[in-house]
Amino acid sequence: MRAEIAESYSYLWTTECDDWILLQTPRAIAPVIYNRSDRQVLLIDDDEVYAIVVAKMKNAGIQVFDQIPE
Repeated sequence: MRAEIAESYSYLWTTECDDWILLQTPRAIAPVIYNRSDRQVLLIDDDEVYAIVVAKMKNAGIQVFDQIPE
């Protein structure tokens, strides 16, 4: 069920993959999903779904940054 929910976020690593990055911050255990076009963070309140989405983003080649790229 949660894997199916995570698939609803597939635009993050497919059609909108140029807009979304993973941002590792000192205060966060897991990277933050960040839209560099809109300058907004995507919040997913289910930890398991969040972990699946982040893993799929990483597997698709979405980069993890330690600061917002210019």
